[in-house]
Amino acid sequence: MLRLIRYLAGTLFTASFLGAASGLAQPVFVSLPDVAGGDFNGQALDLSPNGVWVAGWGEGTISASEWPWRWSEAAGLEELDPGQSLDVSRGTGISDDGSVVAVLPDKLWRQAGGFLTIPPPTSPLGFAFIEGVQNMNAAGTLILWDYNGVILGGPNQGSVDGYLVGDSNGNILEEYSSFLESPNGYQGNRISSDGTTIVAAFETGDLDRWGGGPPFAAPLTLLSDPNLDPVVAVSRDGAYAAGSIGAVPFVRSFPGGVTHLPPLPSASTCQSYGVSATGNVVVGTCRIGTVDSGFVWTPSGGTELALTYFQNASLDITGWSDIKVVSDVSDDGTTFTGWGDGPGTVLVGDGDQAFYARVPGSAGVPALGPVGLAILAALAGANGLHTVRRRRRA
Repeated sequence: MLRLIRYLAGTLFTASFLGAASGLAQPVFVSLPDVAGGDFNGQALDLSPNGVWVAGWGEGTISASEWPWRWSEAAGLEELDPGQSLDVSRGTGISDDGSVVAVLPDKLWRQAGGFLTIPPPTSPLGFAFIEGVQNMNAAGTLILWDYNGVILGGPNQGSVDGYLVGDSNGNILEEYSSFLESPNGYQGNRISSDGTTIVAAFETGDLDRWGGGPPFAAPLTLLSDPNLDPVVAVSRDGAYAAGSIGAVPFVRSFPGGVTHLPPLPSASTCQSYGVSATGNVVVGTCRIGTVDSGFVWTPSGGTELALTYFQNASLDITGWSDIKVVSDVSDDGTTFTGWGDGPGTVLVGDGDQAFYARVPGSAGVPALGPVGLAILAALAGANGLHTVRRRRRA
């Protein structure tokens, strides 16, 4: 028994020490600051797949202007265009290391080179423009863009939507136009954080998946429903897609089937914004009456109000009356971002403050806290345990 106690104490102490040293072990809830002169009317739109960086926007000192920013626990909030010298607005995607940020409507911000404008496609279109950036892979080397344009002449004459896959230098690697799929085109799409898969929702109600990229294989239809919501999410390796049909969120595994998730009580509509690598955490928002309420779904807890989920995880959410949207979740399912009515909002329900949350057990490391660490250290020392030799994984 004494040997077991020594082993457990030493193992837990070592794991907790390593977790604390890597900055992943401790749970936290952070009410994010605003841009200079802002009135807390902004949003956190994307979380890096590793859960370290957040991209979003805030309303700055110039009326109705939107300033893109990036944030991390270590660096704090950084405005990407503090002088508002460019026509940029919202940060919508960010790499694992925070060095690349996708910014609406048609730009990339690169730590090494500042802003870069993405050129629109020219053929086979009469004219086109970049409608918006969707997201990027974890490395920041593949960025997914939406475009809109018009085809002049021929059997496909008319408006067209599509996607572009480009790199961080502005080079277009691949293009897909909606006339190849549907005259009604795209409503939303995402690229997986490993860069191998794209999912897209169409006005026809089809949810399609392109795999094996880049270049990507011909699309497969994962499901068809006229009530499919345009907002979709994809897991790290493209094995899971999340979305909503009316008020019912779902997870679609590939290969596999559709799992319908229970909506929040009395919800009229729901949208799924993020899914973890294993498909076991889905986040989004539901409309209940006239109120937007963020949700977190897990197999053990079902669909919970985000406030309730974070409270049950023993996070300090003092000052928050509502979390309207949980906009993303990390690959490991332990870190979240979004927005709602926090302590900084001027008027509750009018204006949004961004948040960052990490629940206990990040990266599989026990979140023991300073007291637990002290107890384990004392226990290990009292039993004469100095080092623990751990077997390397095969």
